[in-house]
Amino acid sequence: MAAASRILPVYRPENGMNPGPFGCVGIGVPFAIAAPLAYPDRWVLVPFGDGAFGFNGFEFDTAVRFQLNVFPAKSGHDVPCDPRKGSCS
Repeated sequence: MAAASRILPVYRPENGMNPGPFGCVGIGVPFAIAAPLAYPDRWVLVPFGDGAFGFNGFEFDTAVRFQLNVFPAKSGHDVPCDPRKGSCS
């Protein structure tokens, strides 16, 4: 999530949530569940890794049951990502 915060543009303060400089494994999914409750007309992109999914992957069930506008984007250790170059593939 910390790498994604360097790559994904945020145009207004309420458009981005960040766990801070030290990160916090697994906080993206709970953030993503809270965001559409505050802004129900917007979609929420939640980037998360394999470790975060292990902590709270089942929380996506909550998002589905409440029909929240959450779009998951999972990455793993096998996906090369270099935030300094501005690219993740």
